[in-house]
Amino acid sequence: MLDDLGVIPTLRSWTSSLEGKSGVDLSLTTTGTEQRLESHIEVTIFRSVQELVNNAMTHGQATQIKIFLDITPSTVKCVVEDNGHGFDVEEAVNKSSGFGGLKTMKERIAMLDGALDMSSDAGQGTRTEFSIPVITAG
Repeated sequence: MLDDLGVIPTLRSWTSSLEGKSGVDLSLTTTGTEQRLESHIEVTIFRSVQELVNNAMTHGQATQIKIFLDITPSTVKCVVEDNGHGFDVEEAVNKSSGFGGLKTMKERIAMLDGALDMSSDAGQGTRTEFSIPVITAG
């Protein structure tokens, strides 16, 4: 689906399906220009959102997750916020114990000259923002 339709339609379908299966209040808000990006960028965006949502549900026991995706002519910006338990960001992103997915996500975003910022406190949920420079598909 990602290859055929692109990242936004794929995220819409995935979040709708997941919300129905999980019972978690899951919302996706998109702004900017819906356009096709280079395949590896779309894969990175989708897999990163998947990782963050799955972590929020599985580890954070979140009941509400909000995804914001903005595509401008120069940048893709994504924010994922949840009301889960929260965690120690430094430990999760920089150590390999149990949080390998976050470390891999950070590395993949960095390889695309992007940036990742996470904030979380125990009992306060988590907010993750990442941005990646845009390369449109030919």
